[in-house]
Amino acid sequence: MNILFLNEYAHPFVAGGAEESTMQLARVLVARGHAVSILTPNYGAAPVEMIDGVRIERYAFPKRGNKERKTIGGWWHTSLFWWCYSSLRTVMAVRRLAPDLIHIHGKFSIPAGVIAGRMFGVPTLFTARDYRALCNYGRCISEHPTSRRCTFREYWRWEFPAYVRAYTDGGAKAWFVNALYALRGRAWARVLYAALKRVDVVVCVSRAVARIYEANGIWQTQPIYNIQQPLSEPARPMSDAEAPEALYIGKLSPGKGAGLLPEVIGQTLKGHPTLVWTIYTNGGVLERTVRAALDAHLYAGRVRILPYVPHEELMARIAGAAVVCIPSVWQEPLTRLALEALQSGTPVVITDRGGSREIVEDMVTGRLVPADALSIAEAVLDVVNNGAHYRERIREKRESLTNTFCVQPIADHERLYERLARRVLFQTLGVILPPGGSLTVLDRHGQKSRYLTYLTRYAQAFDRVLVFTFADETEARLPANVKLVPPCARSKRLYTFLLPFAHRRALRACGVLRVMQMDGCIPAVLAHWLYGVPFAATFGYKYAEFALLKNRQAFSKIMRWIEALGVRTATTIIFTTEELRAYLLKRFGPRIEQKLLLIPNGVDTRQFSEGRDRDPHTLLFVGRLEEQKNLFALLEAVAQLPERAALRLVWIGRGNLEGALRQRARELGVSLEIIPRVDNAALPPYYQKAGVFTLVSLIEGMPKALIEAMSAGCPCVVSDCDGNRVLVEDGVTGYVTGTDAPSIATGLARALGDAEFRSRVGSAARAKVVAQYDLRQLLEKEIKQLLVAKKAVIGYDMTSVSHMEHPIKKALITGIGGQDGFYMAELLLEKGYEVHGIIRHATSTGTDRMEQLRAELPHGSSSLLHLHYADLSDSGSIGMLLERIKPDELYNFAAHSQVRVSFDIPEYTCDITGLGAVRVFEAVRQSGLPTRVYQAGSSEMFGKARVTPQTEETPFYPRSPYAYAKALAHFAAVNYRESYGMFICNGILYNHESPRRGEMFVTRKITKTLARIAAGEDLALSLGNLDAERDWGYAPDYVEAVWRMLQQDAPDDYLLATGVAHRIRDFVEAAGRALHFDIRWEGHGAEERGSDAGTGRVLVRVDPKFFRPVEPEKLTGDSSKARAKLSWEPRTSFDDLVRMMVEADVARLKNSL
Repeated sequence: MNILFLNEYAHPFVAGGAEESTMQLARVLVARGHAVSILTPNYGAAPVEMIDGVRIERYAFPKRGNKERKTIGGWWHTSLFWWCYSSLRTVMAVRRLAPDLIHIHGKFSIPAGVIAGRMFGVPTLFTARDYRALCNYGRCISEHPTSRRCTFREYWRWEFPAYVRAYTDGGAKAWFVNALYALRGRAWARVLYAALKRVDVVVCVSRAVARIYEANGIWQTQPIYNIQQPLSEPARPMSDAEAPEALYIGKLSPGKGAGLLPEVIGQTLKGHPTLVWTIYTNGGVLERTVRAALDAHLYAGRVRILPYVPHEELMARIAGAAVVCIPSVWQEPLTRLALEALQSGTPVVITDRGGSREIVEDMVTGRLVPADALSIAEAVLDVVNNGAHYRERIREKRESLTNTFCVQPIADHERLYERLARRVLFQTLGVILPPGGSLTVLDRHGQKSRYLTYLTRYAQAFDRVLVFTFADETEARLPANVKLVPPCARSKRLYTFLLPFAHRRALRACGVLRVMQMDGCIPAVLAHWLYGVPFAATFGYKYAEFALLKNRQAFSKIMRWIEALGVRTATTIIFTTEELRAYLLKRFGPRIEQKLLLIPNGVDTRQFSEGRDRDPHTLLFVGRLEEQKNLFALLEAVAQLPERAALRLVWIGRGNLEGALRQRARELGVSLEIIPRVDNAALPPYYQKAGVFTLVSLIEGMPKALIEAMSAGCPCVVSDCDGNRVLVEDGVTGYVTGTDAPSIATGLARALGDAEFRSRVGSAARAKVVAQYDLRQLLEKEIKQLLVAKKAVIGYDMTSVSHMEHPIKKALITGIGGQDGFYMAELLLEKGYEVHGIIRHATSTGTDRMEQLRAELPHGSSSLLHLHYADLSDSGSIGMLLERIKPDELYNFAAHSQVRVSFDIPEYTCDITGLGAVRVFEAVRQSGLPTRVYQAGSSEMFGKARVTPQTEETPFYPRSPYAYAKALAHFAAVNYRESYGMFICNGILYNHESPRRGEMFVTRKITKTLARIAAGEDLALSLGNLDAERDWGYAPDYVEAVWRMLQQDAPDDYLLATGVAHRIRDFVEAAGRALHFDIRWEGHGAEERGSDAGTGRVLVRVDPKFFRPVEPEKLTGDSSKARAKLSWEPRTSFDDLVRMMVEADVARLKNSL
């Protein structure tokens, strides 16, 4: 890749650490095969110079550098001459060098880089190492509570005077000269800020810097740490002091905390009788003040103030010190000194400002303290007195520090460069919370954890998620790429209308907006009208009718208007029930039907798991204490029950009726406990212990609390209203009553009177929720639609995309008609890929599956799916496809995958499964394309494994033609990778199933046959070895990991498994449980039978013809490598997998009738 760096200075003219960091990054990139040029003004050196492979090109400049400082005054870089001249020379250089991207390292080079990038369609990025691109002084960033730029009034009334008082003698001349600088600096800062907004990506040297830039309206941030030169070994300690030594290194300036030094030093010298201090500095405005304050200690020899020494000597001094003190009062971006100290094994005391927390771990590698002298002094003494402890902990953390600050930044830079150079689009989702909503408000109602679940999944699917909240707040549990956008007005109603204007930059950055409830759609509607941003909104209930229920006629009319506005403008309308769909079509007509998408409310079924040991006398309710919930009628109903004295009502929620409800319960003699707030994450135990859940509302959309109760297997008594009716089938998954007290009492009596029936109803409710309302599956469906609806945005400026020729990546999938190929195509289409699949002339299965996939795709994405006829036995057809498609990625799933049949046709199996892979590798090699290749392996290759569990290093011992054909493909992939430098990853996948598994596989055979038996067909399931053990996982989980393999920096082999083995009979029993069969086994060997304990009917028989000639040993995988390197975890349990497959086969049978 050809990369152009821009900076105002470059070797030998070094203004500070930025130039060192720039050169270090350039050296690393050159060592990794990239071409790097640094364009900089010439202050008196050779026009062109090569240093360690880095080409430094210096253009003529009228000013020569200072021989001592090797810099020029800032006046030059804030002049109109500099802006015009640097832009001209940069444009000329970009035209001549034709770089793939422009990386700006100096803030004064931002305008030139942006202009050149726009002229030639080259992506630009800027590394923010401080805050001077936001404000030329930057004191406002450190001292303002929200770290925002100062206003014009604040600049002249506070910022400028504070600077003059702190950094000058305060004389009239100083005020006059600095006023001129301030005027010029303010004007230039506005130019820089305007140019900064047009940079595609702002690389921030820490997450703290990124947060500050985002707080000032720069949303296109990407935190990547500065590359730190790794130390091959700690520097050899060197110190002139015989006693413990504390170091301060840096300018003696107010921002560096030099004003605190005298008191810190005084306190520590009193507290430690032999401690000495050494200050290495090149001066500063506070040097005289510090020297005067420390005069007595300087005389006594316990404090030394020395000039800077060469870097190698300084590192040795650091290694020999007891502590390095960094008492900064400004927001430290990412101090290199702290990193160098820790790499040398020396603990650090640093103020908790800016990015300090990202380097130093308090009480482990040093101390993080407030910016006050007493706290700093106490921390220094603690580190000096416990130095051995801190040094030992630093040694333990050294490898982690090296990886975080020396290795990972290189990979992060390369990944970002590749993405920008290939014009891979950035995906940003904007989330608009309900009106007046914020995480604080949600937490008050116990719903924050639910929303965090949504935001976490959004963060996995999108590069960034911007959450527009109605309160100025922070949340530590949010993923790093989720940003909270604070309000700009105190009035929430006013902010609803101001939001699209106040945050226009952030909204234009969004590819799509997600409106959590339709009543909060006004900002999204305005953003759609003003900036063309599409949005998807949830129509969760009939908002106007709900307002009428509260006797708010005027508000009901407003809500009808908002409903109409949102429905007519939204790109996608997510409705939760068929009743809402009918309401929308009746009111707005069939023209909106193509916008409608059914996604019911869901719950995390693993979190809300089935409960045991229920208290039959506890009646639970979760929700708002308002008229809509019909709670007075519920109290009246409970009072009518004969066993009311033994019953206990537990209600979780708050509302305006709380006092009246408590009073009425006392009058009726009903035991009522109201718990105002329980966080959603803490609710499962309440559902799991309750005897009955009650929800007798007058109106409901699709109540989440009811779904949670059903997921926990709690018997539910509900009223016959729209949302409840969809979820609960009377007598099957719950009890449905009227809304008057006698009807409710009758329903409660039914539920309380039969414990066995309650248990059966609760289990059926749980099964329904797992099959239809599992939050993970519903979120995947929603994200698929959001990804399709998004705009094309590179960086965060829509004007940048006009020149993009290849906005999406291409993938070629062999075996696209199989289970894995099918899921991979679905995943890649969700991610915006153009997908090409290979199918054979000899079968229609692939075509049928692709038609099924097209039918399931969101509107608009099926045009990205293309099918081609080819065969792995014909290398010519593969080569022609590669030449035509030029894929970025190739996934080779094609194989003859029936292990039992492979014994009958071993030659054909090897030709397609083994040699077919070799033909693919050879075709990629001959094409010369940089295509990344995935080769699908199998746990069958381990066969007679000598070790359990198996890893990537376990030797293969294949025991079937299918297995040794896969082993051939595996070793061919390794050979091509090592011989030709190709990017080929082997995936050793253990058994992975899904509802899309082919019917010839044993797992699908089990679920389909038992479903047919449950439907009334007279047949039995015939199987082979019931005790064969396999490690079963869920196919979509594994396909996600396969995709991640090809996104790594280097190719490797990965094993994917759950680590838990189950027998065939375990799979049969789990499928039986899902269909309410209790399977009991009788007999042995070929005579073994499985019968339903309830009816005595034989369900399963053993047939010797299904035995393999040779059976593999116990196959269980250890996927630690994949979990660590790919950040992957199998998310679906064995029982959930089996239940999912059974439910799918039951649904297919119903649809076929």
